[in-house]
Amino acid sequence: MTEYPLNPEFLPYLHHWVNSLPSLPLANALPAPERAAILSVDVIQGFCVSGPLASPRVARIVTPIVQLFQSAHAAGLKHILRTPWNLRVASSVSRRSGMVRLRPSRMRQVMK
Repeated sequence: MTEYPLNPEFLPYLHHWVNSLPSLPLANALPAPERAAILSVDVIQGFCVSGPLASPRVARIVTPIVQLFQSAHAAGLKHILRTPWNLRVASSVSRRSGMVRLRPSRMRQVMK
C-alpha cells in the first residue's frame, strides 16, 4: 500500500475554507420541504459511541445531526431517512417527532 504524506498546509487551508462558507438558513435550503429528504448514513453506535472507530471527536457530530433532524422536521420536512442501527438518541427523537427509519427498498417509494 502506498502512503502519501500529509501536506502540512492542507489542514489550515481546509479550516479556512470551511469557515469561509456562507451560512444558508434552513428555510432557504428547504423551499419545498414536502419534496425534500435528509439521508443519514453511518451515524451508528459503532462509529460514534463504541467500537474501534469511535472517539469523543466523532461522537460530537451526533448532537448537531439530531438538531438538524428536529429543525428540518419543524420546518415541514417529513422524509428523514436513516440507515439501520442509528444512535439510540436519534431513534428516540424519531419516535417523538414521527421520523422514520426506512429500508432501502422503501426509500425508493418515498422519494418518488
